[in-house]
Amino acid sequence: MWEGTITNQQDRVLDFIARFPGRDDDEIASVLKIFPRQTVNQICRRLCQKNLVRRERGRHGKLVNFAIAERDRPAVISPSLPRTSADTKAMTEDEVKAALVAMLEQKGWSVEVAWGRQRGIDIVALRGLERWVIECKGTGSLAPMQNNYFVSVVGELMQRMSDDRAKHSIAFPDVPKFRRLWSELPMMVKKRLQLSALFVANDGSVVGLPK
Repeated sequence: MWEGTITNQQDRVLDFIARFPGRDDDEIASVLKIFPRQTVNQICRRLCQKNLVRRERGRHGKLVNFAIAERDRPAVISPSLPRTSADTKAMTEDEVKAALVAMLEQKGWSVEVAWGRQRGIDIVALRGLERWVIECKGTGSLAPMQNNYFVSVVGELMQRMSDDRAKHSIAFPDVPKFRRLWSELPMMVKKRLQLSALFVANDGSVVGLPK
C-alpha cells in the first residue's frame, strides 16, 4: 500500500472516529470497507501515537477509539514557527457564515442563510440580478479532518450549480491547511466550475481568493 493511500485511509478513519466515538477496529473496518482489518488497527495505533486518538478497553474487552479534540492535545510549538492569529481559535461553520453575512450585507447583498443543521444551500446572496451561492465549513475539531471538509464542500457546491449565471464560492476559516488545499485544487477545475474561495479570519474579516 503506497503512502498516499495510507494517508487517505487515515483521514477517513479519523473522521469516522470523530463522528462515531467508541467504535472498535473491526467495526471501523467493516463500515469503511477497509481490508484487511489489520490495516485499521495499524492506522488507529498510528493516530494514537500522534495523540489524535485515545484507545481504551470497551465493555466487551476490545480496544475502542475516541478522537482527541485539538484543544485537549498538548501544545507543540516550534520556536521557528510562532503561532499566528489564524491558529489561536477554532471557528464553527455558523461563525464563518455570520462573518460572510456581515460582509455581504455591507456590500448591499440580501442574504438567506441555512444556520446550524438546517437543510439547503448554506448562503444565497442576491443583489439586483446577481446571485451568489456559497457553501461553508468550519475549522473542525481535528486538523486532519480538514481534507475531508474541503472535498465535501466542493462536492456540495457542485450539486447546487443549477444557475449558470450565479457566482459560486466555497468558504473556510483562514487557516494554512485550507489555503493550501485551495492552492492545490487544479486550475482547470476552478475555471470549469467558475469557482472562488473565501477565507474568514478570527476578527471576522474576509479575504477572497479568485480562480
